[in-house]
Amino acid sequence: MTPRHFIIAGAQRSGTTLLCRLLEQHPDIALARPLRPEPKFFLEAAALADGPDAYRRRCFPHASADAMLGEKSTTYMERPDAAGRIRELIPDARVIFLLRDPVERAISNYWFSVDAGVEHAPMRQALLDERRAEAAYDTSRCSASPFAYLRRGRYRELLAPWERLFPADRLAVLLFEDLRDDPGRMAARIFRFLGVDPDVHPTPPAERVNPSSRPSEPHDEVLERLAAYYAAANAELAAAHGLDLSRWRRPRPVPAAAATPSSGSVSPTFATEPPGPVVHLHCPPLTGDELPYLSRALASAKLAGDGPFTLECQQLLERELAVGRVLLTTSCTHALEMAALLLDVAPGDEVIVPAFAFVSTASAFVLRGARPVFVDVRPDTLNLDESRVEAALTARTRAIVPIHYAGIGCAMDRLQAIADRRGVAIVEDAAHGLFGAVRGRPLGSLGRLGAVSFHETKNFTCGEGGALLINDPSLVARAEIIREKGTDRRRFFRGEVDKYTWVDVGSSYLPADLLAALLLAQLHRRDAIQDARRRAWRRYEDELGAWCRANGFRLPVVPPDCEPAYHCFYLLAPDGARRDAFLRHLRARGIEAAFHFLPLHLSEVGRRFGGREGDHPVCESAAARLARLPLHDRLEPGGQDRVVEAVLGFQA
Repeated sequence: MTPRHFIIAGAQRSGTTLLCRLLEQHPDIALARPLRPEPKFFLEAAALADGPDAYRRRCFPHASADAMLGEKSTTYMERPDAAGRIRELIPDARVIFLLRDPVERAISNYWFSVDAGVEHAPMRQALLDERRAEAAYDTSRCSASPFAYLRRGRYRELLAPWERLFPADRLAVLLFEDLRDDPGRMAARIFRFLGVDPDVHPTPPAERVNPSSRPSEPHDEVLERLAAYYAAANAELAAAHGLDLSRWRRPRPVPAAAATPSSGSVSPTFATEPPGPVVHLHCPPLTGDELPYLSRALASAKLAGDGPFTLECQQLLERELAVGRVLLTTSCTHALEMAALLLDVAPGDEVIVPAFAFVSTASAFVLRGARPVFVDVRPDTLNLDESRVEAALTARTRAIVPIHYAGIGCAMDRLQAIADRRGVAIVEDAAHGLFGAVRGRPLGSLGRLGAVSFHETKNFTCGEGGALLINDPSLVARAEIIREKGTDRRRFFRGEVDKYTWVDVGSSYLPADLLAALLLAQLHRRDAIQDARRRAWRRYEDELGAWCRANGFRLPVVPPDCEPAYHCFYLLAPDGARRDAFLRHLRARGIEAAFHFLPLHLSEVGRRFGGREGDHPVCESAAARLARLPLHDRLEPGGQDRVVEAVLGFQA
């Protein structure tokens, strides 16, 4: 009989030990041994390698063959890697979360750390300083920070990886207050969830379980600030899981008189917001499947390039992008370098590049001896201005390299018509553009060659990586050779030659199959990742438009024939001074916001090629005025609330 499993994953200081005391009284349930200290089996990287039998031998030697096996570790809730290991090793596990009013939980957590001798800061400082979570601690005594009082109560964020990995019917999100008020009813509910006899009636322990001392209470203003800190996240939690959180502390409404205090007065509810987590500009789109995929790659013993994960990534991209051949590379920069080699770019050649672009767009061709010819960008999309390209072409031009800025497609029809008339190639820099489209055609599939990026700041990432998209079949064979250090190694593996040798120029552009495994986990969730980015983009568009018009700022412009890749969302300020003030305003409120490209023609290298101030006025103006806002698939509604509120609060 296949063992059945459940995990009690959290939250800390929320009654999970009491819950275990009830569950262990059921004759069909066996809890992992020892109960204390908890086994924490899935915190170990070796868990997957040891396999499910090792898990049972180590933690359940006492259990009968048909028992429902359960393990508790509240550290699991904070560790997406543990969630991934559980999903891989015991995929049918049921997972229980027991949540407590986060204000009360934070206070209990503080006193528990005091009792343990690890916390010495005053209560107010400890509870209201988010940076406490980063303080050093003794990892031999604690498996998670004993100081993460605030972060540990942001349940919606902590649940997100589990929600992505496990079906909803295998997750139970329950309330400590229900357990405290009626333990028997809660036990019966959990028994039904686990599929064991619900008519067993456990006896609650006579004394408090795993208590902490509580010699004093926080001041009312601390309680009020904590309640305000959690209010938005609690509302999202209630909506997502249908929870009645009416017993949890809520911030008091601010009276009208207090909301606009007279000069010299002090608001009774604090004028400043409680400390909050940083809202990050970028966040890797980790799905929770990465560790299982990496474990499979390690088990395959094929760690170098062009293993099974690499091939599956390539085939998926070929299918989704309608590209004849895709080759994963170690970066988008390297994909562009391969394009330069495939086009035989040489000293004396010229390449058209937008002045507003990342350095690799030009440097990949300069590396082969070409001269970059900078062209200004359009004032609407900030993409290469196709109306200026033809005048920049000469007999020495080898390629036009447009970049789809922010994931919004260039005017590819017009660029291609120009390229066809003049006999030059188009190499699309689609670093921002994966899964975007123009006129219904995927970005990267329109030029002779294309390049995409899987850097950690992109919509999909393997840390560092990229891909060359080959739309000209005549270039495929040579691309394989260039990518394999100039050898015909791929032909050897296909049995087309009896040995491989050096046949052309090339380099080592293959990523390890481990990186492809990391990437594939995200590509398999591409629709969910892109949908989340699309929702966040459109919310900014909907809620900031009126403010932008009133204050001289501007939203991104998306032509009607474009479907963006939703890579980044930016605002253009009226001038550089107000952009800089706007960025300071956001950063002071814990929001990562940033400028973007500096004009390439005004860089040190760009000036060597003749660049001067005033050459490309649209680029120079945009670079001075552009501010990017946080955008990623893990941007929670509460975090985006803070961004929107901060933007609307800026006095332009």
